[in-house]
Amino acid sequence: MEPARITLEELVSAMFKSADACLRSFGESNDDKIFYAFGIETYAVYGYFHMALNTHEGFEEYARRCRTSGIPEDDIEEEKWDNPQSWSYFSFNDEVDAWKQNWSEARARVEATIEDLSEIDDDDAFDRFCDDFKRAGVECLRMLEERGSFASIKTTDDFKTLVYEHGDVF
Repeated sequence: MEPARITLEELVSAMFKSADACLRSFGESNDDKIFYAFGIETYAVYGYFHMALNTHEGFEEYARRCRTSGIPEDDIEEEKWDNPQSWSYFSFNDEVDAWKQNWSEARARVEATIEDLSEIDDDDAFDRFCDDFKRAGVECLRMLEERGSFASIKTTDDFKTLVYEHGDVF
């Protein structure tokens, strides 16, 4: 039997539980790094939920490669804050056991929901799911901030967080 469609509330709960466990585990094993930014990228069409962190050192390495390639300085600076895909620790959650253990059931439900919505060919229902997926990412970040999930990682004084839907940006 196929799992039932995942609801907004279930998405929020699963995203938070998985992200919280992942951040705490990642922070403990990376206590020598100081991060200036955290981002969540949702990509509802494929059910992706990526988390990203970056350090100033990681960004400087990226910036050097960009400068060598002739990328304008303004474009490089924009990447520092607005494009977690260019960060040193993009999708770090995929490598953390705590994430895998907590997200696997939700991931199966998300995939089943996407498949079901694709089969019934209901664009409005699929759009609502995509909107809910992004809203769940936003709510997850709010909960992570509110409940101290970043306490296990070292951050700069100007530490910034963001959420974006891949389809809205790229």
